[in-house]
Amino acid sequence: MGDLIKKSVLVESIPNRKTDGKPKVRAYHRFYVPVRVNGKIYTVRLVAEERNGDITLDPTNVNLYDVVI
Repeated sequence: MGDLIKKSVLVESIPNRKTDGKPKVRAYHRFYVPVRVNGKIYTVRLVAEERNGDITLDPTNVNLYDVVI
C-alpha cells in the first residue's frame, strides 16, 4: 500500500459538501495510480479525506478510506 500511495498522482480535490454526515472532514482527495497485474494494466483510485483539525496546504496529510480498482 505504501508504494501505491508514493507513486499515486493527485487528480482531484473537492470540499466536503455533506457536512451533516461528516462535519470534521474538510475535503476529499482522489489519487490515481496505474498497476500491472498479470500483464494487464489497471487504474487504482485512492480516496482520502482531510480532517478539519489538520490545517494544511499539503493534501497528503489525509486519512485514506477507500481503494477502488
